[in-house]
Amino acid sequence: VRGGNIFASTGSVARKWQVARAEGWPLILFGAQTTRFHLLPADWLAFCRRALACMHGGEIFIPKAPAWCLADLAAAFDSPLPWNEQPARPGDKPVELLYCAEESYRVKDCGWALVLEPPEELRSVWNYQPWDGAPVTPGAAYSSDNAPCVGVDELRKLVAEL
Repeated sequence: VRGGNIFASTGSVARKWQVARAEGWPLILFGAQTTRFHLLPADWLAFCRRALACMHGGEIFIPKAPAWCLADLAAAFDSPLPWNEQPARPGDKPVELLYCAEESYRVKDCGWALVLEPPEELRSVWNYQPWDGAPVTPGAAYSSDNAPCVGVDELRKLVAEL
């Protein structure tokens, strides 16, 4: 499986901001326009289990997930303290990429998941059974800046549950 950030997992920005807010620290926002895929822990676990149960062998399962913008997540925190907004740090990626343009030719939309099939060289070594599904747009990447967005109101509800 290949997925993005798991919302509110250990080390995630949501958890770091939750701790900072609780301890009265200023909340630091690096790269306000950064986008990330939005995966809830229970949904990610269910996705992984389904992928394990359905796999043919050699393929990569990618969830069809929405995304959020870091500035929207910051707004959802409704912090009483001012934000310390900084430019993205060296090495910070502005978007998450779940498959690149070169891989798109091997990706099928199977309804519940996107399936990146193994390269032909690997398929020829065993009796690989291709997936039924519609091919995705050839030459197009699947990144967090071109996925449907989770809004501030929905993020606010998730932050309230932290």
